[in-house]
Amino acid sequence: MARGGNEARAVQGLRALAVNYWRPLYLYLRKRGENHEDASDSVQGFFEFVFSSGFLTHVGREGGKFRSYLLKSLERWRSRQRVHDRAQKRGGSVVHVTLEGIEEMEQIAEIEDGSSAEAAFDRQWAMDMVGRAVAALRECYVRREREEWFDLLKGALPGGEELRPYAELALRLRSSEGAVKKGVFDLRSAFATRLREEIRATVRTNEDAEEELRHLVSALSA
Repeated sequence: MARGGNEARAVQGLRALAVNYWRPLYLYLRKRGENHEDASDSVQGFFEFVFSSGFLTHVGREGGKFRSYLLKSLERWRSRQRVHDRAQKRGGSVVHVTLEGIEEMEQIAEIEDGSSAEAAFDRQWAMDMVGRAVAALRECYVRREREEWFDLLKGALPGGEELRPYAELALRLRSSEGAVKKGVFDLRSAFATRLREEIRATVRTNEDAEEELRHLVSALSA
């Protein structure tokens, strides 16, 4: 699980991994009744605890799924904290996390729907996981100078706009329909591989990764 050649590198990888969870954690707290300001403060305070304590050094040893581990840890942390305590403890020795896009999160529709906090967390986790896989895949296409192919075929990926007819795509790509069909197949295959890699970084075993993938599909379908 996000391990490098030594513990310091492993912790660095886990720090980067943890930051990817701020949106699901924020949404979870909003669904639990915290307002925007308090939820933002809670996520910030929790990450300050995560990065300034020995929390991350225990993750790999305890095993399990990083998603579940982080959410349970947030609940344990919240039970010991109050908002004014968190604000008072911030100082120069504390690692701060830039929560980019937090203001936009205040307006998301999922806060007002009837789903549970856990379901909202899982759905946001799944959406962000897919988003990171798509972004990483696009970078690969850019490096191969196939950015135009990616941008025109990305409708074949989850969350993409409707894919245009193959004939139209072939014309725009100055290629054949057969090549476009193969391009769509290759893109979907590469996405599936990349998504599994994203998930695999958050668990200990391949079996856990497959279980998390099924959970991701279920969360997006709910």
